Amino acid sequence: MTGSFDSVCSQETPTFLIAELRLYPQFLSVIAAWFHSQRTLGGFVGTLEECERKLAAQFGSDDIPVTYVTLVDGVAVGAASFVYYEFTDKDVVRVPWLTNVFVEPKFRRLGLGNELVAFMEQRAVEMAHRKINLFTVDKRSFYQRRGWCFEYKARLSGSDVDVMSLGLGNA
Repeated sequence: MTGSFDSVCSQETPTFLIAELRLYPQFLSVIAAWFHSQRTLGGFVGTLEECERKLAAQFGSDDIPVTYVTLVDGVAVGAASFVYYEFTDKDVVRVPWLTNVFVEPKFRRLGLGNELVAFMEQRAVEMAHRKINLFTVDKRSFYQRRGWCFEYKARLSGSDVDVMSLGLGNA
């Protein structure tokens, strides 16, 4: 890590930088379009403008929700977010959810998605969280290879999803 918000890495993957989106606001519209497109495919409702507003609202906070962007040669090629979901009034402990994990199609299969998820897992540790959750329509095996545990099946906005969790081992 080159700082509390940046990670630079090179191996088989291209040289890349992962940083908070608020440090690169010029990519707000691009990332909002990615997230909106993926959410629409998953059956979620909402407009592109709402997605952009939610992302922009993160710029004034040092807490979750937060979005990180992956850059290769100064170009945004991927992104991921942490959010809090509160499903019931009984949700006392706030557990962050990893969401909106996205890598541009032409940059897939280069290890960038794996690096982005590893970065997000490390950020959760640095933020002193004990656990993180996610839901996925079709990437269960990817996350299981990374040590995530399948918790249960759920139905969200008309789609069947796998809810998964990762224990972080923080005291």
